[in-house]
Amino acid sequence: MTPESPAGAPDPRPIAPWLTLAALLLVAVPGAVRATVTPAPAVGPAATAAGSPAAAATKAPSYPRRVVSDLGALLSGPSRLDAAGWRRLGLGVAAVGLTAAFDESLRDVVQDHRSAGSDRFARAVRPLGQLGAVALVGGAWIAGDISDNPALTAVGKDGIEASLLAAGLLAPVLERASGRARPETGEGPHSFHPFSGDVSFPSGEVTEAFAVASVISAHSRQPWVKGIAWGAAGLVGWERMNLDRHWASDVVAGALLGTGIGEWVVHRQRARGPDRVLAWTVAPTDRGAAVVLTW
Repeated sequence: MTPESPAGAPDPRPIAPWLTLAALLLVAVPGAVRATVTPAPAVGPAATAAGSPAAAATKAPSYPRRVVSDLGALLSGPSRLDAAGWRRLGLGVAAVGLTAAFDESLRDVVQDHRSAGSDRFARAVRPLGQLGAVALVGGAWIAGDISDNPALTAVGKDGIEASLLAAGLLAPVLERASGRARPETGEGPHSFHPFSGDVSFPSGEVTEAFAVASVISAHSRQPWVKGIAWGAAGLVGWERMNLDRHWASDVVAGALLGTGIGEWVVHRQRARGPDRVLAWTVAPTDRGAAVVLTW
């Protein structure tokens, strides 16, 4: 058995195959995503009338303001849950609780089948739950802008935001608040010491992988693209358990958190409309000129 390095850092050598997969997806996805982004409206008096598409588009925030607005809506969300929302939340909690009842036995099954080969494959998969996922959606954003494909740009923008909110904010807060010990410590699945530095629940890397996968799937109309996205996220969950870094319930919680945030981000953006773009102008001043940014 080849254990993970003490620092927990992934081996940089296996990243190349995933860069190849990312390049393949970036080539294939432009023709596979739904055209959900409204094209730029026409300019003119009729187009700017109240209630017109142009008037609605001018109300759309810039990307930074959109993320801040969504963060506020996310944090205040529990106070606005309806019956269906509470039911979904309850089902999610029940799924995590049911999985937790089998944490030890599921860990034993995975560890019994662990080998040097499975460790090598797990370390090759790991970038998909780290910067690899961010690089994929960031590449989609750049490729969409370069190729003038607004649907592909939307995949990148939604993916980056979902990653920031789910894996960059919520998962770390929950990890530190729960203080659950990792399986490899030998303390058992019921060791919770809030704010102790233990950060097993939920899995942040699984949260990241499923947030990106849910965004890609929500924008895709091709089953094979959905399959690759969800399959890659699932491999990250297996990898975390194979390396004995997370319990099965940590993985399920991360998957539900990432998926929920990813789908929520896509839904909000479709209801909102296209982002305003960052623009700059040079304006004269008493002492010369100044650059003015607008968004």
